[in-house]
Amino acid sequence: VFTTTPPNIADIRSGTIDVALFTGKGEWPGLETHFMFPNEFQPVCSPEFLRNHQLRSPEDLSSVTLLHSIMRPQDWSRWIDGAGARSVNPMAGMNFESSALAYEAASNGMGVAIGINSLVDDDIKHGRLIPVFDYIHRDETSYYLVHSTKLSDDARIKRFRNWVLNECLLNPGALAVGMN
Repeated sequence: VFTTTPPNIADIRSGTIDVALFTGKGEWPGLETHFMFPNEFQPVCSPEFLRNHQLRSPEDLSSVTLLHSIMRPQDWSRWIDGAGARSVNPMAGMNFESSALAYEAASNGMGVAIGINSLVDDDIKHGRLIPVFDYIHRDETSYYLVHSTKLSDDARIKRFRNWVLNECLLNPGALAVGMN
C-alpha cells in the first residue's frame, strides 16, 4: 500500500502501509527515510497577469489576489517574512483545496500563487507560470519517501524506492503532482 496522505506513523511501522511520502525534517524513529527534494517556494503567476500588474517588489503583492492552498497554510507567511514584505497580509486572498488548484487559478490569471518549485517546475518550463521575484524561500523541511525499517530489504520496496528516487533526479515535479 502506498499513500501520500498523512498516515499514522504506527501504520507504517506496523506494515499496514508500505510506503508513504512525508514532508518534514526526515526524523521519524522506526522509519527509513529517503530524501526526494527540498521544500522551496516562490510566488508564481501567468505571464499575462505579470504583464498587467506592476509587481516590482514583494511589497507590491499587497495590491493583487494571493492564491492559497489550504493544505499548506503557512507558505505565504514564510515567504513574505523571508522577503521582508511587511505590508503584505499573508492571509488575504483566495483559498483552494490543493496547491494544484491554486496553480491552475494562477495560470488562468486569477492572481499569484505560492509555488512549490518542484510542483511548478513543469508549468514554468512550458510558460504557463512564471516566477514573480528572484527570492526563493527554502523551508526547513523537505520531501521524503518513507517506509518501515523492517521493509528495507524487501525487493518490491527497493524497486519502488529506486524508481521514485530516480524520477526525483530526472524530473522532481513528475512525482510531486497531487502531493499538496
